Amino acid sequence: MTEDPPRFRAVAALKKLGHLLLVVIGWAGFVWLWMLVARRPWESEGLVWLIVGSVLVLPVLTGAWVWHNRSLHRRKGERQAVAAVDMGYPRDWHGREVLADWDSLRQSRLVMIQGDAHQKRYQGLPAHRHAPPQQAAAPVRSA
Repeated sequence: MTEDPPRFRAVAALKKLGHLLLVVIGWAGFVWLWMLVARRPWESEGLVWLIVGSVLVLPVLTGAWVWHNRSLHRRKGERQAVAAVDMGYPRDWHGREVLADWDSLRQSRLVMIQGDAHQKRYQGLPAHRHAPPQQAAAPVRSA
């Protein structure tokens, strides 16, 4: 395996530094705004517990999420492709049969969907055809 050129390593290091800087600024803003809220002149015992809880719990949850994702990466490696998805769509959410020519629909600028209790039909209009004309607005009568 070849090593990355120094330029790519420098760019990667700058990206990491930028991300770290954004995280630090975000957390500093978070703490500063909570301090502003905590200085409010109302009864704040519950609010103090909320602040302390969020300052402790949120970093723990964030760290756990990062740890989880890093462990996935260690076990499975870097993603090589987008996950394969079954593009079949024989029935819609309501159990109606779907009738469509998906290849022609990809080329259509306008797709008309018609449905009844048992079927849903997708029909594409050719790209050279214009949308149906809009009805003219009713004339406004002056009083």
